[in-house]
Amino acid sequence: MQHIEEFEFLTVPHQDVLRDGRLDIYPWLQGTEYIEIRVGATSTRIQAKGYVGLIPINDRLILEVVPRVPLSIPRIMEVSGESPVQLLHSFRSYATEGAMYPSLAAVYAAGLRLAVEEILQNGLLKVYERREEVTSFPHGRIDLGRTTTQQTARGVQHKATISYFRRTVDNSVNQCLLYAAWRLTQYVSTLQASGMDGRHRRLGQDLNAVWQHLGGVSLDRSEGFLGDPFVTGARTLPPLRAYYRPALDLALAITGRRAVVVESSGSSVRLPSLLVDMSTVFEAYVRQVLVLAQRANRWPLEVLDGNILAPEGGGSQLLHSGRYVKATPDIVFRRRPGAPGPQHPLLVEVKYKPALDVPRRGDLNQVISYGMAFRAPAVVIAAPKAKGTAGPRAGLSWIGNVESLDIYQYVLDLSGDLPAAEREFAAVLEQVAVTVV
Repeated sequence: MQHIEEFEFLTVPHQDVLRDGRLDIYPWLQGTEYIEIRVGATSTRIQAKGYVGLIPINDRLILEVVPRVPLSIPRIMEVSGESPVQLLHSFRSYATEGAMYPSLAAVYAAGLRLAVEEILQNGLLKVYERREEVTSFPHGRIDLGRTTTQQTARGVQHKATISYFRRTVDNSVNQCLLYAAWRLTQYVSTLQASGMDGRHRRLGQDLNAVWQHLGGVSLDRSEGFLGDPFVTGARTLPPLRAYYRPALDLALAITGRRAVVVESSGSSVRLPSLLVDMSTVFEAYVRQVLVLAQRANRWPLEVLDGNILAPEGGGSQLLHSGRYVKATPDIVFRRRPGAPGPQHPLLVEVKYKPALDVPRRGDLNQVISYGMAFRAPAVVIAAPKAKGTAGPRAGLSWIGNVESLDIYQYVLDLSGDLPAAEREFAAVLEQVAVTVV
């Protein structure tokens, strides 16, 4: 496994990516935006793109792509509501850490379904269960003592008490899998009640499939199956049933509501390879920080997604007259109808790249164009702080102005207490938005 940062180049020997002079990578990887490969005369250069996670190149090479700025992926994924990209062609083992967050629900549901379907292909575990009954058609072993007592006490001469063993799928191992599906269903129901679920269309289908595959297994809400050493891993499963272990590990992670560490490998759970599109996730994270603050603190203005056109979102037109050209700033602050002041007091453009003392020329051109189009008095470029001491300090800084448009940069330090950094960011931008005239 090779460690690499986003957009970094890695030089590898030809034999790692070539076979018989031809590029040897997984077919499903071709044409994707995850990596770029350049074959040279003596070596091959691989450039990671904007996706963080484990990227399998072929049977010999795996890239572990990590963020280029210091940040907590679980926190950013939790707030943003975005889900990782699942590479269903490739499975990897991950460590678990912290609490499960909403966008992992769809990942876990898909992973559980795939794991259970793999079990079905190899065969559901059945165990022998001892049963007793009183019957007129004896089979198995007749309990002479209890039969005689029954005949003497009740005068029943035509029935016998018998015991026998029956193979059943209703055992602790399968109960653990079914309980995980139920627990995940309960978790998703909570999200639906709070309006946070909208993006997981396949989730319900995956969980329903697990329930159907485990027909005949009872739901043990007491979690009694956790006393089974095969379930917990205290005892090694028989070799013929080793295929159960990945499914059980995932079920235990779901039961304990633990989160996977997307950006690095481990040994706790096995899932499809997970990748995070950091640019998309970071933009959604910054927007959601402001949306949640606006709702919690009842700001006198709306925070809208500028990628969606009005009235549902904040997008509009770039030109005041002439041809139609869309203007889609990432975040649009809009005053409520009838409120005094500019309709759009503040626009925010999110850039997932280490902040510089002066924003890049292209970024400045973009926010100036949006500011003029919306007749906004202020625009902000929001970017993460670079590693170490490089780049500007965290917080808001004034860059300059063009006529009546003030241009700011806000540098988010994602390396420390993120909830505190989020609160400060939201408070500062609210102050800018409500005070501009």
